[in-house]
Amino acid sequence: MPLILPSLRLPAEEWSAHSVEAWESTIEKSSSLQTGLDHGDKFSEVLRDLKYAISDIHAEKIRQIISTRIGARAITQLWIEDSEIRKKTLNPKSLTFLVRSQKPRISHIPLLNLVHLFFHYFDQLDKKLIEQEVDISDSLVGIIKEQLDLLPDQKLPNNFSLLHNLKRSAIFLIALDAPAFVVKETKNRSIELADYFKEMGLSGFDQGRFGDICRALYYLDILKELPSGEYHKVFAELEKPDVNKAAFEGSFRIGHKAIEILVDRSSSDPGDSWRNFILDVAGDPRIASSDLNYRQWWQPLGEERIEKVRGWLSQEDLKLFLKAVEQHGVESGDQNLQRMFPARKKFLEGLFEQGVIKTTRLMLGLKAKQGVHQVLGGKMNTSHIDLRGSNLSDKAVIYLNCGDFHIIQGSHNFKIWLYLNTPSRLVTDYGITSLDNTSLTSIIPREYRVNNPELPMVDITHHQNTWRNRVIQFLADNGIELDIEKLMTKTDYDSYIRRFGMPVVSLLRK
Repeated sequence: MPLILPSLRLPAEEWSAHSVEAWESTIEKSSSLQTGLDHGDKFSEVLRDLKYAISDIHAEKIRQIISTRIGARAITQLWIEDSEIRKKTLNPKSLTFLVRSQKPRISHIPLLNLVHLFFHYFDQLDKKLIEQEVDISDSLVGIIKEQLDLLPDQKLPNNFSLLHNLKRSAIFLIALDAPAFVVKETKNRSIELADYFKEMGLSGFDQGRFGDICRALYYLDILKELPSGEYHKVFAELEKPDVNKAAFEGSFRIGHKAIEILVDRSSSDPGDSWRNFILDVAGDPRIASSDLNYRQWWQPLGEERIEKVRGWLSQEDLKLFLKAVEQHGVESGDQNLQRMFPARKKFLEGLFEQGVIKTTRLMLGLKAKQGVHQVLGGKMNTSHIDLRGSNLSDKAVIYLNCGDFHIIQGSHNFKIWLYLNTPSRLVTDYGITSLDNTSLTSIIPREYRVNNPELPMVDITHHQNTWRNRVIQFLADNGIELDIEKLMTKTDYDSYIRRFGMPVVSLLRK
């Protein structure tokens, strides 16, 4: 007996928009799966042929392959997966040929691959070709925007369509300044970066280079609001080279912007956390202007910021010098040095407190340097001059540019040398990285006398009861007035006035 089925009756009402959208999505997925099944072997064959053509530099064969739909998919996939092929073949010319070969536009998968390239590698795509800087990012941005614009408009909105979401937001998201836009959006709407990417259908793309830069820019906003001198965990992220060397604006890197924010926000030395972060990223600015690190990091920040940071480091040099002197006094058991140290420390700190000290240069012998490293726990960020010779091995010396006068003084039996003008380029040229005893005690004084025949100088031995008076009197005799009360403790000041009286400042240089 034959089986009789009831007749098929379609529903009278029309399908809802939601049902049509779901059905179209199912058809699209099914078609993609079928295509993959039909062309899996063929795609693998094209990939293999394309790799051979690239390795043999067979330009005609390469063009022939990537002019096909499956070849376009293959080359864009290789650009994502193979760094060597990306270096050899990804350039504005190949991108232009790729899209012109596909009519009327490239298909979805190659376009998605290009989008992946953009978000995953972003600023890391640029390279040099034939000694000429070629900006691949610019070309890629233009092509993706052009191809998104060629996409047919959706008849029914589908918030899960990545390409159509990008089409609506291409002007903001497919751009080299897009990370700044994304960060601004997340802050204005008080949402997390991952939530924004999910909302835009870009989940996963926040793990590439684009997302890294978005996070770095978010860190910069934190620096703008961070209380002066306070440490924040974003410092650890910004110290990473792949973060601080990321593009910000033009040739300005994110590290440049971070340093600019901290320097501009600080009217004076902000303390260890900010200072150490700046030095960890950019190094000490007191190096030769021809040095690569100086040109890469400090030159773009401008002379005013450089001088400001050098001023901070002068105070740091002073601290390190005093630590070296104190350390030597303790380790050597030198009682005279230990007795004189508090007065020397107060005198130098008093000069700094009066704003007299403009710049400094620290000089360390091998043993003195080891002592400073020991005190600092092995880390020393600031630059210094190496003192050569066994007779300087345990010594620390410091040069102080005080504007109207200049001081070179050192630990234990090293004299105080006072000059009324810059003594020598040996202590001011940041390209000079080492000196010996002859340079400090013979060559520099001789250069000063030759270049300044009418200006006196003096070298003063550190006698406990007279050295301060000799320094103060020499400066007063040459028209330089200091607030001497700030150069001594109250007890020492009272004793000084009783013994020497208030110094009379000459009108010679006033």
